[in-house]
Amino acid sequence: MAIEKDQLLKYLGDLRAYYATYHNHKEISAWAAIVFAGLLAGPGAGTIATVTINSTPLRVTASVIVVAVLLAVVAYLMEQFHAKAYSANVVAACDFWATFALTVNTEQLRPDDFVVAEADDVRIQAPHVLPKCIRTKADELSKKGQAARKAIESVAYVLVVALFGLVGARIWV
Repeated sequence: MAIEKDQLLKYLGDLRAYYATYHNHKEISAWAAIVFAGLLAGPGAGTIATVTINSTPLRVTASVIVVAVLLAVVAYLMEQFHAKAYSANVVAACDFWATFALTVNTEQLRPDDFVVAEADDVRIQAPHVLPKCIRTKADELSKKGQAARKAIESVAYVLVVALFGLVGARIWV
């Protein structure tokens, strides 16, 4: 059974659109968490400083809470950025296969490439329903050209750590 190009291109376009939207959602969620933490940190630092003034046990408790919240925010960011990166790779894999489909004869499109590949880890939304060729290409792309993405993520982590560092410093000053 041959794959029809128009059906394949529609499928790849739909899959790409789904994961592009998911990518944008993950990025917005990550940056929104940073903004939310920043909005809470400003007034929160002042309140914590007022409550803990001249009380070492309260300062220690407040510091532990600040570190716990920092770790929770970093863990949340890591999950969001991981999902964003995977979805970006799926989008690129869809682009690759759409380009491939446009440049080859229909006979060269093998149905076996588009069989759903089982996924062991389903932390990312719906990777367990992706065709084998998309998963394989997405995994391959995850090992290439990631410097800009990693740099932007590093900036986010530095902002969060600096923000919480300022809150922690406010507790003790």
